[in-house]
Amino acid sequence: MHFSKHIAIGCLLATTGAVIGGLGTPIAKALLTDGSASPLSLSMLRIAGTALVFWALPSGRQYVKLRHLGLMLLIGTLGIAPQMFLFNYGLHLSFPIEVSIINSCSALWVVILGTITRQIARARYLRHGTLLTAMGMMITIFFFGEEKHNLSHISGNGIAMASMLVGGLCTATTSRLPGHYNTATIYKWIYTFALVPEVIYCFVSDNTPTLHITSIEQATELIYVCIITGAASIILHTQAQRHISTKANDICSFAQPFAAMIVAYNIGFDTLTWFDPIAIVIIFISYLIATGKRV
Repeated sequence: MHFSKHIAIGCLLATTGAVIGGLGTPIAKALLTDGSASPLSLSMLRIAGTALVFWALPSGRQYVKLRHLGLMLLIGTLGIAPQMFLFNYGLHLSFPIEVSIINSCSALWVVILGTITRQIARARYLRHGTLLTAMGMMITIFFFGEEKHNLSHISGNGIAMASMLVGGLCTATTSRLPGHYNTATIYKWIYTFALVPEVIYCFVSDNTPTLHITSIEQATELIYVCIITGAASIILHTQAQRHISTKANDICSFAQPFAAMIVAYNIGFDTLTWFDPIAIVIIFISYLIATGKRV
């Protein structure tokens, strides 16, 4: 009974984190579409908001070794910063449902990276899973209704796929940090470092981030996307990891594209096609195949 309750709590935390993240995608699309924020300004605010939350959380006096601080610097500057910008820029050009489906492939990408770095003998399962994922992503990127099928839409999905690959690499690299650092310590430094290249880019390129908030609704949406989405998802998934396995955590994360799908359709920022659930099912099955022998 205690074991079942433990699993239920972990699944609830992981699913809640995925839903919170999924809801943020169509809301971010709304901010980008109505001119409230540009992809660059939204990226900077999301990074800054997440860093602010983790700096505000109690982390205790933890001494971070210089080599681990260097790894956090690399993850932030070369991983989180470009990943966040690519995600928002791809979302600006594409549609929230498709971007969420592409983003759901990150769980399998992390498995592939982990298998390569740890040299796990599971190549056959990964080949099958990767092939199915490629099919799902091709469906997502190219095969939609005529009203969606245009160059901008395809480019946006391609950029979103690049964001997913970089994000998965960040996740796999972050897992190499020692377990004795708590979540607040790790992510406050990573997201603080991630803000540096964004600021440098603004000065070098003379590209000023634009923000145009004219209503309480837009301000609320901005707060949700920039402060709640990133930090809450990380915290909930980290807490879920204490109760359930990584595979169960990843399976629960597939609630994200469904949450994005429901919200995007209801607020009128996307249309549903029968390709959407097919793509999600293909990617989900590919992940189960690739992790079939995971212990």
